[in-house]
Amino acid sequence: MQAASGKWQEWRFVLIGLVVAAVAAFVYGPGLGLPFYSDDMYHFRWVETHDAAELLLPSSSFASYRPLPSLIWYLWRHTVGFYSPAGFYALNLLLHIANSWLVVALTRRLNAGTSTWLPWAAGLVFVLYPFSYQAVLWVGALTHLLGAFLILLALLFYSRGRRGDWGWMAASWLAGLLAPFANEAGLTVVGLVLLYEWAAPRAATKAQTATKAKMITRIAPTLTGPVLYLAVWLGWGARGPAGLLERMGQVEQLLQKATYFAQGVTFPLQFAAARFADQWSWSVGQAVGWGVAISLAALALCYARLGWWRRFGLGWGWAALTMLPPLVALSAAYVDTAPRLLYIPSVGVACLWGWAVAGLPSTQRLGLALRTGALALILLPSLAFLRQRIALFELVARPAQQAVEVSQASPDDSLLFVNLPAWAAYKENAFPVSVEGVAFLPGYVGMVDFVWANTGLDVDVQAATFANIQQDQPYWYGSWGEAQDWETLGRAIRDVDRVYVALYGEEEIRLVEAGGVGDSATARPLARFDGGISLLDAQATPESDGLTVVLIWSTEEHPEVGDAVFAQLFDEQGRLVSQADGLALANTFPFWLCQAGDVVRDVRWLPAPGGLAPGEYRLLVGMYNIGSGARRPVWGDGGTRFADDVAPALSFGVDR
Repeated sequence: MQAASGKWQEWRFVLIGLVVAAVAAFVYGPGLGLPFYSDDMYHFRWVETHDAAELLLPSSSFASYRPLPSLIWYLWRHTVGFYSPAGFYALNLLLHIANSWLVVALTRRLNAGTSTWLPWAAGLVFVLYPFSYQAVLWVGALTHLLGAFLILLALLFYSRGRRGDWGWMAASWLAGLLAPFANEAGLTVVGLVLLYEWAAPRAATKAQTATKAKMITRIAPTLTGPVLYLAVWLGWGARGPAGLLERMGQVEQLLQKATYFAQGVTFPLQFAAARFADQWSWSVGQAVGWGVAISLAALALCYARLGWWRRFGLGWGWAALTMLPPLVALSAAYVDTAPRLLYIPSVGVACLWGWAVAGLPSTQRLGLALRTGALALILLPSLAFLRQRIALFELVARPAQQAVEVSQASPDDSLLFVNLPAWAAYKENAFPVSVEGVAFLPGYVGMVDFVWANTGLDVDVQAATFANIQQDQPYWYGSWGEAQDWETLGRAIRDVDRVYVALYGEEEIRLVEAGGVGDSATARPLARFDGGISLLDAQATPESDGLTVVLIWSTEEHPEVGDAVFAQLFDEQGRLVSQADGLALANTFPFWLCQAGDVVRDVRWLPAPGGLAPGEYRLLVGMYNIGSGARRPVWGDGGTRFADDVAPALSFGVDR
């Protein structure tokens, strides 16, 4: 019976791991389709221009010293091939799953013989910790995932080695040696080991009849990693420590950072605190403070019931120790926009809240329902939050990915991308403090580097921001590239072969081709508009959800025309199916910017959800004054004025 029970315990542990992995894959799986973004391009350019030995040493180009992630990218580049977005995001996800398994394993060892809820609860809270989205969904955040992995390995191996197995202890020392070189939080490994030694089951310690000397022998080697890391970092004159003492003396900034980290530890009740803050006009400090106070009371009641004060201290201590490096080294403005900094502390947070579930009052009949309900109250808001963040990533990533595909398909063309999203955020925050949006394309990274990192091609591409055509949306957003006015954007358009514009909608941001400006025309016009503008040609390509129309315009002289163009699509019954109004090139190039002899390729998108039904269609084109709405007169090539000043540009059929 005991053997069967032990076997079931092992299988249950495996089942826990599979469930946790499935949840992680469900939540973060869509991230496998993201392109490289943010600092990824900068990191990869650095890897390309340095050998492995150089990557292992500090550099004045970086404020931090994290050689192991760079070395992993270097090894991938020189063994597998060029950098792979899907491969690197898969690596992040696998590390997140592995870390969740290590949390489950460590919880199981620390609480052997107690509640079977603990591994389940801690592992699921860790996987669904809301602030982990930036770490898992950003290749550049590998440092946090890898740092957590090595720290957890060091603690788990230590828990095995403290029973007298020096092989496990040596493995713990090795993991602890490497941890700081993955992330600065690895400097706290010694403190975490001491914390674990203090919180570990007392019976196990007595069984070993361990003396203080033996304990020192076990723990002292874990100092090797931090000492070596600091010796290398400081010895090579890196600029990382610069300003450290100054930041530590800024009390207001320290309080701001401490408030952010306190919110991260007490996240389950901070969802509600944010709602009450809006309703009762609380300040950020009041909202977070109430969330912290109620969390402390609730956690204390749960832990007091079981007398688990050392485990209570372990959860808080882990979070506090691993938050210490960014707390003292980084600015408050940086911390508030970097939820990834909470990834390694989230191990302690997950244990703190996961273990609390086991301490809930219960009866034989209601215990399961009560604990399941409590766990759901912790996990479901986090799950909803993570799904919203991933939707935000997909929103900004789609046009960026389309830009990559266009550049890859036309490597010899010069391209201009207008209003690609640089960042986006929902207008309502889920937490009292923090910027919860997605920072995707920073201003210090160029479009050339972005395309290169995602394709390996060095192409002639540019990005520009044109605020004149931006519209309010249900979310906040910012565009990538230098801001342009009409004249400067017009010159930029003339310098490239094709222009693409990001069109913002409530549920998607779509990159569409807008056209280009050339200087050669030989065709006879289909229509001549008053003011010296001629329509030379019209083409239409049905798409799965609309119609792409290309209008070719020419100018005989410098026109003083600021009119908008309308393109209307009618079916064979004469019903209006779709239309596209606006200035040329997706509202970026009014005709008054034209010069004599210009040929303007004006690409327009006519939406038709579900696609065009089979049948015959007519495309009519005209121009109108934006202020008065009066249509501009238009004549056919033979000199006859078109009725209603609408030129029949094209007739075509869609196959049945």
